[in-house]
Order: sequence, then structure tokens, then C-alpha cells
Amino acid sequence: MHFELNAMGLAAVSTEKCDALIVLVPQDFKAGKDDLSTLLAQTLKAGDLEAKPGKTLSLYRPVQAHATRVVLAGVGSGSARDVRGAVLSAVAAVKSTSLKKLVVSFAAPAREDAVRAAVTAVADASYTYTTTKSKPEGRTLSKVLVAATNATEVQASFDRAAGIVIGAELTKEWANRPANHATPTLLAQAAQELAQHPKITCEVLGPKEVAKLGMGAFMAVAQGS
Repeated sequence: MHFELNAMGLAAVSTEKCDALIVLVPQDFKAGKDDLSTLLAQTLKAGDLEAKPGKTLSLYRPVQAHATRVVLAGVGSGSARDVRGAVLSAVAAVKSTSLKKLVVSFAAPAREDAVRAAVTAVADASYTYTTTKSKPEGRTLSKVLVAATNATEVQASFDRAAGIVIGAELTKEWANRPANHATPTLLAQAAQELAQHPKITCEVLGPKEVAKLGMGAFMAVAQGS
């Protein structure tokens, strides 16, 4: 899954062709003159949407956007906690479809911690373990575009979040594997693959070295797996 951050307002976001668009709406939202902003203002005024955390409104092919499905989600003050909850709920509402490209747009300038929360929430909500399943139904989502008008200010936080996702999903992968698919030999191979990245080194100890270190409990568990 590829993450990308772009400096885009709602007018530009509305022209993005995608399977789903999630718009994160804070309580201090101020509508612009574009059609999507106008739609947000109208739904808020009519009470169909509240900017409170946990409130969402799902739309199918609205004329104000090129997305197949649009979810308007309230994020309250725009805190990381509220953004994470909103994104988790919104992704759950659209991931049952053939979701390949997703756009997550902040309707107001985003906080750094909120951007991190949005990225990790998308990954958590769409993650599916398939490695040892006989009939795997893996994640269809392949591209996620995060849009914020202040993208330059939050770029570093976005990059860090994208890196965290890679590490977290590698951890989930190995934690979910049954013991016979996570033996010390296989784990060593995974560690050696990680060591191909810059600033990472790996040393693999064999049975003799492990025994010399007195790691009897580790050896017993390894034999069991």
C-alpha cells in the first residue's frame, strides 16, 4: 500500500477520481466557494452531519465529487484521537467494496499528530492477514492519498507515519503466523532482509552459539515450533 501527501484544498480534492473519499470535518470548518465545501456547509446547516467526533454521513456518487463513495466524518477539535476514530469508522464503511484508491482529505489545516493518526488508522482498518490462509482475501487498497492545505508543514510527520505503518505491518505479519511458520530460522531470514536497509545490521546465532549463551528456554521453545 502506497501513501502520498499532497497540498490540496477541497476544490482540488473533488476532482480526484477514486473509489472512496473521506472528508474530515472539524467543528471550526469554514466553507469555501467550491461545490464540495458548499455541500459540507449545507449538510452541517441541515443537521444531516455534525462535526462532533463519531458522526458520519455516507454519500454515493455525489455530483460534487468524482469519488464513487464519499464519507463526511466529524473530527471535533481535530485532535489525533478524534481523527483516528473518524478514519477507522469511515474506512469500515467503504472497505467492503472494491477499494483500490482512497483519498483522505482534511477540510481544514491539519495538525501533525492528526496526520500521523490518519495514516496509521487507514493501515489498521484495512490490514488483512493472508500468509497461511488457504483462501486468502487480501487487502485491495493499494493507494492512499492524504490531502491537506498545509502539506509542507506536516510532511515530516507524514513520512514518519508511513514508515511506522511498514514496521507495524511487518510485526503484525509475524505475530499472526502460527509457530511452524515463525521458526527461528524463518525469523533470522526476515531479520537478514531488514539488514539490507541502510543503518541496520544483523547477526544470526546458530544452535551452538545459543547453547553457549545458556539460552535453554529459547531452545526449548524453538524445538517446539
